[in-house]
Amino acid sequence: MRYLAADLKAVGARNATIGRLKGLTGPRKFAAMKAAYEAFRIDGRIPATYEVVFGQAWGPAAECAPR
Repeated sequence: MRYLAADLKAVGARNATIGRLKGLTGPRKFAAMKAAYEAFRIDGRIPATYEVVFGQAWGPAAECAPR
């Protein structure tokens, strides 16, 4: 489970939920999450999904900028 968490962190996956707790995950909470995740184990692997959101914006060209 620690490897899965490390892999997700390495690719930049973060919990962007508005109401999420901002503090660190303590050992008891991590153990509870690990136990709950075990129900999803398939062929020795734990699945993980995440959503990739990409945004891009442009500003006005330099010659159009207000002076």
